[in-house]
Amino acid sequence: MKVSSKTVPTFFFHGWGSSWHVEDTMAQAIKRAGATNTIVKVNVNKKGHARLIGKIKKNAKNPLVEVNFSDNKLTNSQYNGQYANAYDSTGARYVKNAIDLVRNKYHYSKINIVAHSMGNLEVASYIKLNAGKKDFPQIDHLVAMAGHYDGIIGIRGWGVWGGGISLNAAANDPRIKATAAITMYDMPRVGAWGYFDKGTADERYQNKKQIAEQRTKIRYWQIC
Repeated sequence: MKVSSKTVPTFFFHGWGSSWHVEDTMAQAIKRAGATNTIVKVNVNKKGHARLIGKIKKNAKNPLVEVNFSDNKLTNSQYNGQYANAYDSTGARYVKNAIDLVRNKYHYSKINIVAHSMGNLEVASYIKLNAGKKDFPQIDHLVAMAGHYDGIIGIRGWGVWGGGISLNAAANDPRIKATAAITMYDMPRVGAWGYFDKGTADERYQNKKQIAEQRTKIRYWQIC
């Protein structure tokens, strides 16, 4: 079934250890504002198979696609305990499979993407590995929340002051349509109790230990 070319779907990709539930608050707010009349879900299982939950009708207005990764920590594709190494393989494949499922069914040529935290790295890997291919969709808008990027192309900053430098420069850069400074978590509490206050004291300690080890090994890269 073909839908109106004026309708552009928006895909939401969650962060590490999360799910489509964190996307739903934003999606429902967008629906209440009248910007969309359709919300569907895509679940990608640990083998990478994507399944559409819901239906996009012909009169759909800017449908929202809440994507859920069953392997939300890329556990199945970690290398020596470093989940970051799996972005270019498993993470990018999960993103591609979710987008391709919807596009192949409804024939969209343009899409929007909203990603949070680790979802940004998976989306960035998807773009890096597929942008030159014939069937790659046109991405109208890309919203990166808590993205793991080394600033903005041509704009450098660091630490607390760097954030202000980047935001001030972005305000005068015509390439950038909007900027926002957002935090979704009480990070001291997350450090003490874990996300959503879950896990035992030993599990939280092991998680901190793993993150500390990764900090000494991970290489940060930037898409140009």
